[in-house]
Amino acid sequence: LYYWTGTTGAWSTRQLVDTNGSNGDITVTSADLPICIYNDSGVKYNTRSGGTWANEETVTTYAAGYSGNKLVVDSADNVHVVWNEVIAGYVAIEYRMRTSGVWGREQSVVSGTIDDYGYPLVGVDSSDNVYIVYQYDRLTAQAETVWYKRVNSEVVGEEIVLDSEATQPNSYPSTYAYLWHRFPTSGILPPGESPTCL
Repeated sequence: LYYWTGTTGAWSTRQLVDTNGSNGDITVTSADLPICIYNDSGVKYNTRSGGTWANEETVTTYAAGYSGNKLVVDSADNVHVVWNEVIAGYVAIEYRMRTSGVWGREQSVVSGTIDDYGYPLVGVDSSDNVYIVYQYDRLTAQAETVWYKRVNSEVVGEEIVLDSEATQPNSYPSTYAYLWHRFPTSGILPPGESPTCL
């Protein structure tokens, strides 16, 4: 897994993040510190400091892994991470929060019981509520429900339907990008419950 940065139309020399890393996601803190997560015998978290990536931490280690790693940073620089994990034979979605350098407890967002869940999406609003968006990972093109759960103060909330007729064009979930919808006063989506995905 490698890292590049671009300035004034040019790319830097690549930097090694992890020799065996895969399925990475990256963002920056309020201090413009790059942070990332990736798979390498579990889900790992790393920060770039002093020009190198040498601060690896383990988010979770599991016997049967998957991918779908995503992270987001809230206004207090707390890190929120979601990922896929195989539990009882099905692909589930897990969540964990890092506050002041300390990882909170691992929590289950949703466990598969009849099918696998696809790659989750995660976003944060201006009130630091975290929204996790997800859908089944079906093998055939068909209309599927897209759900989300809101996480407030590390408490995973109830499941809410975002869309019940999201058509999957292939064998992958139809949710690919997360946006936070800053609704107008007369917006379609109600205040406080406005996660939007593509």
